[in-house]
Amino acid sequence: AITAWKLAGIGFLMTSGGPFGIEATIFAAGPLITFIGFLVLPLIYSLPQAFMTAELSSIMPENGGSVLWIDRAFGRFVGWINAYSRFFSTIFDMALYPVLFVDYLIAIMDSFSLSSSFTWWEIYLLKLGVVIFVCWLGIRGLEVVGWLSIAMTLFIFLPFILFFLLSIPAIDPKVWVQSTPQINWSLFFSTILWNLTGWDQLGALAGEVSNVRETYPRAAVLILTLNAVVFFLPLLAGLTTEPQFDQWT
Repeated sequence: AITAWKLAGIGFLMTSGGPFGIEATIFAAGPLITFIGFLVLPLIYSLPQAFMTAELSSIMPENGGSVLWIDRAFGRFVGWINAYSRFFSTIFDMALYPVLFVDYLIAIMDSFSLSSSFTWWEIYLLKLGVVIFVCWLGIRGLEVVGWLSIAMTLFIFLPFILFFLLSIPAIDPKVWVQSTPQINWSLFFSTILWNLTGWDQLGALAGEVSNVRETYPRAAVLILTLNAVVFFLPLLAGLTTEPQFDQWT
C-alpha cells in the first residue's frame, strides 16, 4: 500500500518535479513578481486542488481519479469526453519530459566540457530510452514507483540545496525586489501555473493508498512544502550567479 511519504514522492514528481522550466518566470517578470507568485498562487490555486483531490479520493477510493469523478457526476457521455481529453492531453504533456531530460543532460555535459555533439539518432534513442524506462517502472507496480519517487525526489533536491549553500556568501537581497521594465504576464502565468498543476492525477492512485482519509491530506502538505523549497532555493541562488534577467530563458 502507498503511504504518505510514497504518495508525496509520487505527487511531487506529478506536480512540479523540480524547478525545471521556471527560469522563464524571471525572464518574464523579474524576481519580485516571481517570488510573490510562488507564495500566493500555491495557496489559491494548488491548495484547493490538493484538498479537492483528497476529499474526492476519500469518497471514492478507487483507481480512476478525475475520469471516475466526472463520470459519476455528469454521466457516461461527459465522462467519455473527459477520459479521451485527458488521454490526449497526457500524451502531449508527457512528450515534454524526455525532451527536457535530454536538453538538461546536454547542458550538464557542456558545463563539464564533455562532448555533447549527439547526432539526431542518438538524441532520439536517448529520449526513447527515457520512455521505455518509465514504462518499465509503471509495469513493475506502484510499490516500486513509490520508493523510486522518494529516491528521485532526494536526488533532485541535493544539487539545488548544495547550490544554495554555496551561494549564501554572495547573496545580494537587493536583486530579489526588482522586476523587469515590461512584464510578460502571459508567459509568467503560463509558466508558473504549469508548475503548480497535476494534483488531480493523484486521485488515480486512491485504490492503492492505505488509510486514504489521513494519507492524502498529509501527502498534500508534504508536496506543497517540497514544491516551495525546490522553487525558492534555486531562484535565490541563481539570482546570485546571474542577476541579468534577460539571460533567464
